[in-house]
Amino acid sequence: MSPQPKLPDRFVEFAEDIKNLSASGPTEEELQRFLLPESGRSIRMYYAPFDWINTKARVIIVGITPGRDSMANAFRAAASALRQGETVDESSKRGKQAGSFSNMRLTIAEMFDDLGLPEALGICRSDELFGSRYDLLHPTSCVRYPVFVWSEKQKKWANYTGHSPKLLMWDTSVRYIERVLADELQQIPDALIVPCGEAVDSGLRHLSARKMIDASRCLFGFPHASGANGHRKRFFNERKDQLRRTVGDWRRRF
Repeated sequence: MSPQPKLPDRFVEFAEDIKNLSASGPTEEELQRFLLPESGRSIRMYYAPFDWINTKARVIIVGITPGRDSMANAFRAAASALRQGETVDESSKRGKQAGSFSNMRLTIAEMFDDLGLPEALGICRSDELFGSRYDLLHPTSCVRYPVFVWSEKQKKWANYTGHSPKLLMWDTSVRYIERVLADELQQIPDALIVPCGEAVDSGLRHLSARKMIDASRCLFGFPHASGANGHRKRFFNERKDQLRRTVGDWRRRF
């Protein structure tokens, strides 16, 4: 995989197709315009507007890859912005803001509140990060663009969860982690990095071991916020004290 183009280059490449999407889109037919070369017989990766980087952020939330709902929300927001005549940068920003972690924000905010993050940031509640204080947040993923794997059991394309193939055993995801994600994190050197779940933990530890990020600003042990994670509350409660200490240490150091 060649190095990823910088914003606005890649967004510009797809901007006209995004602008012309159906209002409820993308449809399955429209989605084929965004299929990326990293795709194969059992894995599909699509371009979606998740390129924008908030270099002034104080908190970075890292997922595995945008899911189907996040992808659809991002496309709709970016397309609407382009049709309204917004700039490439603003349209890309709106796409990312609308799509990132769109189905688990309340859960993430509740856990952040429990860890004292609002006090560390000087805000009232953590849910402000997804609204009025989005200026403090940079959401991203180990693999920047949406990935889907063929589920023989379900007979459909399912969201990639970082397990089949394993995140660090798949050449493409390792390249994205080392070349794309690492570059993003290095552009925001003082922000707290929050990995959502064990798979993302492994990706960030991979970068830390290679001296590509500072492990002291990583909130290792933060659970995946998906409703499908039935052990989330127990894991969080077991690790809460350590997570709070990490937030406190980050606040004092950075």
